Amino acid sequence: MSESGIPAALYEKNAQEFVEVTRRIQEALVRLESDTKLKATQEVLAQLANCSRGTLSNRRWPLERLREIKNARKVPKQPITDGSKAAVNTASRIERYKEQLYNSREEVLIWKARYDQVSERLAESLNVARVLQARLKEAEDELTNLRSNSRPKIIDFSVKSPK
Repeated sequence: MSESGIPAALYEKNAQEFVEVTRRIQEALVRLESDTKLKATQEVLAQLANCSRGTLSNRRWPLERLREIKNARKVPKQPITDGSKAAVNTASRIERYKEQLYNSREEVLIWKARYDQVSERLAESLNVARVLQARLKEAEDELTNLRSNSRPKIIDFSVKSPK
């Protein structure tokens, strides 16, 4: 148990999650700063960081940094040479393309898993169909045998049987 009465494993997990959320918030702030097409709002920051707005409010520093980004966007920019502006746009595009590529790969993996499941179920169904066809054939053969063996035998009772 730690000092606060929380089991050590839970305390360690919480610490790891805190660090992970902090990293995601920092990455989201960098992305907001570099991509002016994204609104500099708490909601957008929370979506990019994959956390709640309450988490941002509790930590305070992300909201202060968000205000700085908003203020920097309001300040009139000095003329930027085409080369540096193109570099910023290119970097922003590259990041978006990387994210799209990652999302596409994830979707492909999901569809492949579904395809594999359906293929497996189809193979099982075909196997069951083959077994059932074989059983049906056996049953039909047995029925044919029974019908041929059970032809009525006519006994003539009019003739007296020898004693």
